[in-house]
This record gives sequence, structure tokens and C-alpha cells, in this order.
Amino acid sequence: MWEGVLEAGGKINRIKSLDSLRGIAAIVVVLYHSVYTINIGSFSQQNSLIYVLEKILLFPAKFGESAVYLFMALSGYVLIFAYQKYKFDRFSDWLIWRSLRLLPVFYISLLVSSLVFFLLFKKFQITTPQLLHYYLFSNSTIYSGANPPLWSLSVEIILSFLILLIIKFSKIIGRKYPIYLFLYLMSYLIHGWGARALFRSAIFFSIGISIYMGLRLTKLLKIILATGTLIFFTVGLFESDISRQAMTLLQLAAIPSILYFFLNRPLSSRITMFLGKISFSIYVWHWPILIMIRELFSNTNLIFPFNKLLIAIVSLLLIILWASISYFFIELRIQKFARRYLPIKD
Repeated sequence: MWEGVLEAGGKINRIKSLDSLRGIAAIVVVLYHSVYTINIGSFSQQNSLIYVLEKILLFPAKFGESAVYLFMALSGYVLIFAYQKYKFDRFSDWLIWRSLRLLPVFYISLLVSSLVFFLLFKKFQITTPQLLHYYLFSNSTIYSGANPPLWSLSVEIILSFLILLIIKFSKIIGRKYPIYLFLYLMSYLIHGWGARALFRSAIFFSIGISIYMGLRLTKLLKIILATGTLIFFTVGLFESDISRQAMTLLQLAAIPSILYFFLNRPLSSRITMFLGKISFSIYVWHWPILIMIRELFSNTNLIFPFNKLLIAIVSLLLIILWASISYFFIELRIQKFARRYLPIKD
């Protein structure tokens, strides 16, 4: 997830499209958390034009959860590319490289998030499950930490270390895409949000790998996936638990379809590509920034239109600014250090 290793692979349009897709997904996650999870600000009166504008411009925020799973599919695609392109002689080299790439930023952001919470709420919220990456198995701690979105980064770390097993699993499935549907339906039987999320993440991770290995779809299955994707976005127009549950199921059709779409079309821009580069920093830092913004406008007498749209825009700009600083001064330096363990054999 949030990788930048796709480079000079021959099909540069596909690479740029994936970078742009990564950037778009990161923005959707931020909007989702600012509009719904942390719930900063309030919508305008329903009979106003501003309300309609807010609903239209903030519509992508409804797909934040699916955007995280889209990151998982992207991660599977990109990591198998890196694993095969750079031909790691020893799996230990891979583990070192992935550890250097993910763990420092994870722990730095966790520490800073906890300090922010301590300053705001006098609570220091680093827990042993978070430090050891198994808090996602516990419903009692998944949302109690200082930076709950880091659950997906814990999943990314786990799946990166299990990549050989997942590659073998993807090869066994081969072109049998309906098996993923069966496994996804089985995930509803898993009790506990964290374990279920891990299982579903592994499914999308494996789908990304299968797409890279040439997963082919029959014409009928393509029609089914396209129809499911259309319904997925249509259902997002409605506000209800039923529509949310339907979106959760239909994302199995929407996420592969979106990935296929961007892989086969040169859709990119300098802005979205830059957002794709800093998407990792956007993700790890956006939660503490949103918490600070919420407290700032909730506990002060600042004169500011406290509505969803303006707060979301201000929050997004501040997050992008800080993520850019983090990317150039922290993440990029860690990446350069990690590349010392990348045995390129071109």
C-alpha cells in the first residue's frame, strides 16, 4: 500500500494511473474520516443550495472504507511487481526492506498521535496490542488507540511478511475469480471486526496479485462486475444501514473493476500523481491532524463557518501540507535508506 516502486516498467501510462488512483483513494479516506468518523462540522440546512453543494462535493467521502480495501488491492499488485522485478535472493532481504519501509513511520506516527492525545485529553494511548500489531483482532481496542486508522498499516505489515504464502494462494486460485466471492461471503461468519477486516484485506491483496499475474475474466463476469460497480456507486446516494451493508458486499465487484479501469487507461495528472507519492504520509498523519482541528473549532470562539464543506477543505489542505513536509524530510529519507537493501538485478 502507498508504494512508489512502480517505475520504468515499460507501460508508463499504467504506472501513472496507479499513482493517481492511490492519491485519489487517500483523499477519499481523509474526507470519510473528517465528514463521518470524526464528524467535524455540520451540514447546512437541507432546504439551502449550500446543503446540496456539500452533498455533491462530499459524496466521495461515503466510500472511505472501500478506499482502504482498494489500497490493499493496489498493494498486492505493486508488491508482487517489486518482488519479481528486483529478484530478492533471500526472503530475509525482503523482510528487512519492508520493515525499514513501514515500521519507522508507523511507530513515529503512533508516538506523535499519542502525544497529541495527551496534550488534548491528558491521555497517553499507546497500547501493547498496537505496538505488536495485533490490536486489530480486538474490538475493545481497535478504536480506542490514538490513531485507529493505523489498523490497515498493521494489516499491510502482516501481509507483506506473508507475501510468499499469498502468492502461492493466488497461483492456486489462478483465474477462478468466483472463489474470491465465496471467500468474501465466508468473511461474514467471522466474529470480531478486526479479524474480519484482516481476512477481507487478504482477499483484496490476493486479488491485486492475481490481476498482476494476468487474471482473466469471462465476458459474462465482466458484465456482472461492471453492473455491481454501477450499483455500488448508486447505493452510495442513499443514507441507511441497508445501503452501507450493500456497499460493503458490492465492493468486491467495485474494487477490482476500478483497478482494471485505471490499469488500462492513461488517467493521471500532476496533482493526483503527487498526492499518490505522499499518500502514505497523508494516511498516517491525517487522524491526529483531524483531531486537533476538531478540538480547535469545538473549544474556541474562532469565527469560522462551521460547516462540513469548508472544514473538510481546510482540513484537507492542512493535511496535504504536513504530509508533504513529512514525505520530503522523513519518508523520502527512509525510502533511500531502505533501497540499500533492494538488490536490483536489471
